[in-house]
Amino acid sequence: MYREALSAATHLSNLQVIERDGNILTRYEHFYGEAPKYATKLQEFGEAGTVKMGKDGTLGNHGIPMIFVGYALDCSQDCYQMYNPSTQWIHVTWDITWLHCMYYTKSNDDTIIELVVTPVPPSVSAMGG
Repeated sequence: MYREALSAATHLSNLQVIERDGNILTRYEHFYGEAPKYATKLQEFGEAGTVKMGKDGTLGNHGIPMIFVGYALDCSQDCYQMYNPSTQWIHVTWDITWLHCMYYTKSNDDTIIELVVTPVPPSVSAMGG
């Protein structure tokens, strides 16, 4: 999971707005000439989401809670990498219901702790526009 954390940090760093040769654009836009697909669908690293993985009967669970760890760059703009702590696998999916909280289990017991995520809307100047 360290690889995904470093990858997500690098991709977010590439969205930093800089001025080069009189143009004010993100680093990514300076290099590739266009904004990355994931730039319009940013999420907080470690945010919890329920990933649809089938259906457990009529009234059963419809998804598995997972943790956001990165962007799937070879997919559509709303495709993410989600970490399943129970299987320790990373799933690439876009079928996510975001829970708008961070959660993790303490290492000394199985207590689930939820922290509320307060999203900060990006300013117009931060997106290069």
